[in-house]
Amino acid sequence: MCTCLRPFLRPTALWIFSFCLYFPQLNFTDSAVASGANKNQMSARNIIEEIQSRRDRVQRLLVEYSSQMDFDSDAIAAGLSQGFVIKSSCKLVFNGEHRRLDKSSYTAEALRAGTPTKERNAFYQGKSYQEQSSILSIGTGKSATTEANVYFNSLLWPFSDMEKRGVAEAKGNSHFLPSFFLEYAGELSLRKNLNANEGYTHEISRRDGLRTIWIDANNNFAIVKAEILNPIPGTSSWLYTYDNFIAHDDIAWPQKVTCKHTFIDKNGATDKVIGTATIHILVSRIEFGPFEESNFIIEPIPGQMVCNTDTGELYTYAAPTDGRIDASLAKIKTHILMNENPGQRHGRSIRNWTSLTYLVLGNVVVMVIILLVVIAKKSRAKDRH
Repeated sequence: MCTCLRPFLRPTALWIFSFCLYFPQLNFTDSAVASGANKNQMSARNIIEEIQSRRDRVQRLLVEYSSQMDFDSDAIAAGLSQGFVIKSSCKLVFNGEHRRLDKSSYTAEALRAGTPTKERNAFYQGKSYQEQSSILSIGTGKSATTEANVYFNSLLWPFSDMEKRGVAEAKGNSHFLPSFFLEYAGELSLRKNLNANEGYTHEISRRDGLRTIWIDANNNFAIVKAEILNPIPGTSSWLYTYDNFIAHDDIAWPQKVTCKHTFIDKNGATDKVIGTATIHILVSRIEFGPFEESNFIIEPIPGQMVCNTDTGELYTYAAPTDGRIDASLAKIKTHILMNENPGQRHGRSIRNWTSLTYLVLGNVVVMVIILLVVIAKKSRAKDRH
């Protein structure tokens, strides 16, 4: 062996030996975190952070579901069903900032009156949006509530701008994970090694008892039950149960969710229960991508009013009828109008006039060349005679 290598080999061998001794203490992968030994050593905060780290990695999803809210007779008699969405069906697909939400729903009043369901299709990219209901609205100032959906809300997962803003304002008193645990000023209680036959292995709760979740650490740390006490005035509890999981990328997605609301008389001297309502969410389709761009395009309906909320422009969309070329141009123009801001429209107008100018000048040049060629031919013919 070359003697010049000995000074490097000895410390290198020592470093490798030390690394091997230390290696079992390191935690590089999720599989290490998820091992049986480490699960039992994790604190309540570790578990919540692990759940959140897995959620943070989700960049795309398609989920179709239906939801129905059933009130008991006491709640109906107390008029608690008024204004609530009783039934809805929804298709949500997102890929990063590209989000599409197709939803139909109706309230208890609409159900009793037999009126049509309220339908809305919406596409969002950052702050830009297209919303299609009775009219098609396009612009860059989307409503904070527009992306809210029952499925992610039931997972205690803030999804819309409104929900995220509420978490920032409420901090430890929010209704969403991980905020109501990680931003809670008090201590967290952890019970582990519970009976897995009950569907969960760990229980995490706040010292004040207002937030509790039950977790199955053997199923990608799936939340199988959650309880929020005194969430809003007039409600004593929200109790969530999750079932029929499908696993993907270290997350267990429930395909059945039940949420029970217990109402109390907020004007009374005691917390007397005056009724309950149960929301049933059933997932009919769930996919994990990748997704085609066509998922994020909303076509206007012929005769539909289109409103640009940035410019105040209001017009009626008419279906093209003058042949394939006109139809293609109309579709391209509509797609551009729906996806550009006022600055882009101004630039497009300038580019259109520039292109038209070039086209006219080009035609003039061609005509001049043709005229010169004809004159030259006539001149040569005259010379031969």
